[in-house]
Amino acid sequence: MSRLSYAVSIALLASGSVAAMMVEQAKPAPTYESALSRSWEDVHNRVLAMAKDTVFPDSKLAWKPHPDSRSVMEELRHVTIGLEMTTAEAKGEKFDFEAREKADAGKPKTRASVVAEMEAAIAASYPLVKSKPRPQLLGWLEHQGEHYGKLVTAYRVNGVVPPVSRPKKYQAAAGVESLFLPQRFHRIDLGGSTRRDPRREQARDNNHQQAGEVCDRIGDVHDLGNHRADFGCEHESRQ
Repeated sequence: MSRLSYAVSIALLASGSVAAMMVEQAKPAPTYESALSRSWEDVHNRVLAMAKDTVFPDSKLAWKPHPDSRSVMEELRHVTIGLEMTTAEAKGEKFDFEAREKADAGKPKTRASVVAEMEAAIAASYPLVKSKPRPQLLGWLEHQGEHYGKLVTAYRVNGVVPPVSRPKKYQAAAGVESLFLPQRFHRIDLGGSTRRDPRREQARDNNHQQAGEVCDRIGDVHDLGNHRADFGCEHESRQ
């Protein structure tokens, strides 16, 4: 490379770095209002993804962790009521929570009905929150987040990986929707014995090899659910 070409390359690199810095500096600093609006949209987008998620069987929408608890479908509808109530409050309108909740009893118990109502509530809520993020939404954000957490638990208890925890490159792939890991993938505990047992060690090695094949097939440790530590795979915070 000639000195001239080298100098030109350095200049281009420098100009690119300066441009990147200028773009970074041009970004507005995050504010309380923007952070609240972004968090509001994030939690409800996650719940909406669950409402639309046909990987979670329709037959499980009536599942409850306890007879006195809400079903999965009722949890989804409850989040929608929260959206509608906060929208009414932002507009200065009255909202009868009990009457609204009772109205759900006569609605079709279908995924399509739940999704349509939630999408309509979101369409009305997001613009208002973005233009007028009231401090009262902090409490509501915690409330809605609690219901999202309950839905995540419902997924895991029923053996389904929540949408946000699936690898992006596999989210739309057939066959990589939920994992029911067989017992043979569990780590074999040698019980702390110092005496070598070739048969047990071979079984352990085979077990780890099979687990590694699962990791490779899935492509992301998020899909290993609560068994991720059994495989010695690197992992990060997940739901």
